[in-house]
Amino acid sequence: MSTPATGRLTVDADGRPIPQVWNPRTAIYEALGGDEQTLFAAPRWTRFTDSITALAAGAIFVGATRTARAHHSRIIARAFASHAGTLEIQQSRDGLVWRVAVGHSVAVAAGETRQLSADVVADSWRVRYINGATAQTEFELISTVGGG
Repeated sequence: MSTPATGRLTVDADGRPIPQVWNPRTAIYEALGGDEQTLFAAPRWTRFTDSITALAAGAIFVGATRTARAHHSRIIARAFASHAGTLEIQQSRDGLVWRVAVGHSVAVAAGETRQLSADVVADSWRVRYINGATAQTEFELISTVGGG
């Protein structure tokens, strides 16, 4: 692994590099440990079933807040709904103010499956689905985060 001019590898007491990943947001190498090390060594994508519960007319589903790790570069969300709605990927730098960038939302027609992706640019992310005027009979929202 080459060392960018702006970063240095972290080494142990014997001068050997420890498991780590380059974080382009902070421009430093970050040590991996615990669950991060396991996730990084395994496939770099983590999948979530956000919801399979049908929504009432006009209801809004807000997914769990998730932390973007140093090795995450992409978020992908996929929704199926029996009735029309809107799928969004939201990101936040502080976990309080959530933003949806242009292109990070998509209309989902009745009986349609739509997929949406976004680059990871903030510390936290979540998915959101806004149901239309008709109660759903079926709904599935899944997401994944990862990259390399």
